[in-house]
Amino acid sequence: MARMSRKSVNLIAGMFLAMKTPLDSRYESRIHAANIFTPDMVLKSMEGYKCEIGLWIDLTNTSRFYDKKQIPCSYVKLACGGHKEPPTEDQVNAFISIISKFKEQNPLKAIIVHCTHGFNRTGFMIGAYLVEHESWSPEASIQAFAQSRPPGIYKQDYLTEFFRRYGDIEDAPNAPTLPDWCFEDDEKSADEDGNSVEPSSSSNSQKQAKAGKFMEGISGVEPVTDVSLLANLRRKVQKMCQFKSNGFPGCQPVSMDLDNLKFVDANYMVSWKADGTRYMMLIDGPNNVYCIDRDNCYYKVANITFLEDNMQKDLEDTLVDGEMVIDEDFRTKQKFPRYLIYDIVQISGHSLMERDFQKRMAYINSKIIMPRRKAREEGRINAEMETFGPKFTKEKSRSRTQTASYFNPSKLHINVEEILAVVKESREGYIPSLLGLLFVGGHKSAFDQIRVVKGLSKYNNKIIECKWDGEWKFMRERTDKSFPNAYSTAQGVLKSITHPVTEEILCKHIYERKHFNRH
Repeated sequence: MARMSRKSVNLIAGMFLAMKTPLDSRYESRIHAANIFTPDMVLKSMEGYKCEIGLWIDLTNTSRFYDKKQIPCSYVKLACGGHKEPPTEDQVNAFISIISKFKEQNPLKAIIVHCTHGFNRTGFMIGAYLVEHESWSPEASIQAFAQSRPPGIYKQDYLTEFFRRYGDIEDAPNAPTLPDWCFEDDEKSADEDGNSVEPSSSSNSQKQAKAGKFMEGISGVEPVTDVSLLANLRRKVQKMCQFKSNGFPGCQPVSMDLDNLKFVDANYMVSWKADGTRYMMLIDGPNNVYCIDRDNCYYKVANITFLEDNMQKDLEDTLVDGEMVIDEDFRTKQKFPRYLIYDIVQISGHSLMERDFQKRMAYINSKIIMPRRKAREEGRINAEMETFGPKFTKEKSRSRTQTASYFNPSKLHINVEEILAVVKESREGYIPSLLGLLFVGGHKSAFDQIRVVKGLSKYNNKIIECKWDGEWKFMRERTDKSFPNAYSTAQGVLKSITHPVTEEILCKHIYERKHFNRH
């Protein structure tokens, strides 16, 4: 059987060395001498290229292959899942930003990039940089990588997604024949030549999607991992919402600032901000109720019933929006989950997106809440056996066609969720230091920076929540989220920081508007 090549035959675009993962001395007793490939061997091999390696980027999702302390140049860990999941847009943006900043300060130094085998994730990242930053065509970037690191990207999912993002999906080339050394278990069971290093169990990764994490403290809810079912559900909800993009199709609020304060002049309703987790809910017949989180993960909910208003059959083709909270009985102190429905997109196949909010509220009450109440009274629904109790919260105002605004009193801290990238900054004449770059969704370069204080480095490449208190300060890791705030959201928050709406300004504006309307 042919062996996997160790690295690209030349520097891709004159700057990138793509390679498979080297293994340190701990693995030598389990590898044939001819197959040994260590970090030191990588660096020595670069003498033939007559250039210096200045940056080493590790895309693997593990740290067991070698000790990063062995790497004598700047090392960045940018973990990507691999398998059938190409790098996310946020991971690509982080990669491009890191490379761009490095090349500005080190234009003559080369960059090593590796994943487990050095083909799919590595090729996707390098290709994305060449398209986004160097203005290459997607065809040229994929071809250049394949020529330097044959056979190039060999997973069809990666090629299709690359052209979906950067070109025309119809132009995506067919993947080359799968190399005979390739084992699809990837990092879980492959050494640098694709041979088994650790025992692994059989995997259903090709048929199973990545499972999300539902709100803690609620049983009877299971993530949807069947790829075919998940794709059908997402298409159905996208169509209901008339949503053209991928991702979560729900409305997004904006932070109130001086520029959009005029929105208060419209006939808006006012509500509190519930301390819960936002979910849309698809109701599609008996035993087909699904919650949808902001990561666009789906969860099947057991033991919950919705009936049509004629009480003859189960409700279908219905999509609502709401917030999952944990309520507490003030008398017994018993806690129980409750789903607060505050908007509706579609009912029994009929779109309500163009209806005004008052009419949508009426539909929620008459078509969803009242039939459930009647069914409970008749004994057709046992609320105590249900996973959680839906509740209509008519105080909560959401608009499918207008903007929902959040007001944060100035005395409260304003938070943003971002991806942290800790990089080593080295400049001639300066002591090397760590730099914390904060990335948000849909933006190629770093949104801002954070001081790398003791303990922060362990959150490298994780989603963290930061608060603004004269500077960004770390609050906590957000393990419940897969994506950071969008760039537009972060910009809105930043604007509300630089041009805040204080309680005094808001009250004065409302008073003046009220006085003006009397005349």
